[in-house]
Amino acid sequence: MPSVVQVSSQPTGSTSWSDGDEELPSDLVATDELFDGAPGESSLSSLQSAEAVVAPREYANVNRRLPADRFDYLARPLEWPALESIGLAVDWSETLGRGAYGEVYRVDRVGRNPPCDSLPDGVSLPRRLRCGAELCVKTLANKPVHNRGPLDSDVWMGRVAKEIHMLKLVQGGPNIVAFGGSYVTAGSDVRLLLFERIESSSFNTLFLALKGLEIPLYLYKLLAALDFTHSRGLIHRDVKGGNILYNRASQKLRLIDWGFAEFYFPDATMSSWPGTRNYKAPELFLHYRQYSYAVDMWAFGCVMGTLVLKRFPLFSSAPHADKRVANRMQLASVVRYLGLRDYEAYLAAYDFPARALVDYSPDALYNRSRKSRSKAKAKAKAKSPLPSPPPTTTSTVDEQHEVATSSLDDSTPRVKEKATKKKKKKAKRKAAAHLDRVDWRRLAAAYDDGRATDAALDLLDRVLVYDHTNRLTAAEAMRHPYFDEVRSRLGTSWDKPIPLGLSSTSISTSSSISASDSSTSYSTFKRREASGNYL
Repeated sequence: MPSVVQVSSQPTGSTSWSDGDEELPSDLVATDELFDGAPGESSLSSLQSAEAVVAPREYANVNRRLPADRFDYLARPLEWPALESIGLAVDWSETLGRGAYGEVYRVDRVGRNPPCDSLPDGVSLPRRLRCGAELCVKTLANKPVHNRGPLDSDVWMGRVAKEIHMLKLVQGGPNIVAFGGSYVTAGSDVRLLLFERIESSSFNTLFLALKGLEIPLYLYKLLAALDFTHSRGLIHRDVKGGNILYNRASQKLRLIDWGFAEFYFPDATMSSWPGTRNYKAPELFLHYRQYSYAVDMWAFGCVMGTLVLKRFPLFSSAPHADKRVANRMQLASVVRYLGLRDYEAYLAAYDFPARALVDYSPDALYNRSRKSRSKAKAKAKAKSPLPSPPPTTTSTVDEQHEVATSSLDDSTPRVKEKATKKKKKKAKRKAAAHLDRVDWRRLAAAYDDGRATDAALDLLDRVLVYDHTNRLTAAEAMRHPYFDEVRSRLGTSWDKPIPLGLSSTSISTSSSISASDSSTSYSTFKRREASGNYL
């Protein structure tokens, strides 16, 4: 446990995000004693009862004091001016990225100095997108197909309208992608969303390339984006490595993809639990109806775990065609590391839906996930081109006869009995390892290059906890000692590069890590997991 230093109630270099002049009550603001004690000490003692819904410690009532029209994203019809009307044109020659409902393309500027010149009536661009900024567009599919089939056009446009509305609400926030509006291309019906463009490596390679202070800087900037988002009364609901752009040379970070964002009300009942499976919080699998900003903090913990422990994804599970089975296996992966004992206490403390308690009971998680893994292993073994190993030779004819007859005997032979006992002992050791929370240091030992510091693992322990009311908020996490050096260097500008002690050659070389190199730790981890040696 690192020594705790006194820190200010507001992170250096940040701004107060609260709407209006209202301040948080003193009992809802994190104190300097926040990081005293071991993170696991309160995990069971402060579990909340099912009778009361516990509001977040910060930004719980932001939306209650704002006008109703703020939440009506369908109040005004969407406008789709031609992109060419502001002196821009799409470069269709190269696809920068692909998503579930569209693709990303580069945007070129045409004319004298657009879009610095006068813009058409009703068109405005954020300051970050004017005069020289690199731009891109995301296309919107005309006939999108969901995993359950084609989406109704009205439903689809409603989703688009909501994403645009959410983007507008978070504009101007630190480390949030700048949005330039909705457009069409001249002479076609291709709908576009205009954004600033950040050259970024894929997270699949970036998590291994980042070094030294780059990691806390990356995480601190992500927390600033989340803190601003939450201060606006919004939950992002899809925080993951793929939705974070980071340029190592400029040190610019942008949180993108606001299609799943939602307003938070402490008394609201949620009816959807979206997100990317490897980053979803336990309460989302359990269909908890009063989840809050804490789901974003869980996802942040998964991103941090990948960077600090060099494991991608942090909580991995095998893919499965059946969504319910895949979700069950994913939560089983979480329980494997955070412990069965705390998970059972968490289930007992909250009023989860009956079906969720059946689907995600400890018995269902372990028995069914093990069966799925056993079936997968048997299938892989059947397809294996490797020949069967030769029979074991023995030194005497009597011993050979004993082995041959023991394999035909219906009773339990001595050879099989010995093997069965070994398997039982191994199973007991594995089961015991599941009962309590894993020590992250054991996971970091094989790949640690100095990034898994005591302060980093302490912060990870305070974010990745079952009980959402015990997770640190974004603002609290920004005050953790892990970020002391980053705070002191960052100053007041989020986009101004700070000295990290890395040469430009080091950055460019690390950025060119191949996909095969980036999967090394993941592949090794999967082999260990398959053999039961994942701890």
